[in-house]
Amino acid sequence: MAKGFFGYLAVSMMLAVLGPSAGAEAADLSSEKWYTERWCALSGGEMWVTMADGGRCDCLTPSHAVEVANAAKWADAIGWSLRSSLQTGRRAGIVLIQLSAADAVHRGRLEAVIERFGLPITVWSTSRGAARP
Repeated sequence: MAKGFFGYLAVSMMLAVLGPSAGAEAADLSSEKWYTERWCALSGGEMWVTMADGGRCDCLTPSHAVEVANAAKWADAIGWSLRSSLQTGRRAGIVLIQLSAADAVHRGRLEAVIERFGLPITVWSTSRGAARP
């Protein structure tokens, strides 16, 4: 009982010092949802649009069907963006979330595949805490 109480007390004191959103903000900056919401709003798009086949597009802008993905998921993003493009008739797009300098290797892989196979995909990158089109 004492251990639980002191653990609760320690967390309460930490939140009092750091502020109520300290833990939530750290989680938000690594979630695809956080970047999708902000990027799509700034792009004038509609989020999480359900398509005729029951699939979902992360962000549908007037010109693009966009998949938002963490850099390590670059290969999956190619497939999802092309699928959304097929369903909507809009150009495929990928927003690649690069949270660290090491994620640049994933961007390079993505661009190499797009170039090699001539895929009609527009790519944007965003970094930690930035969600701009």
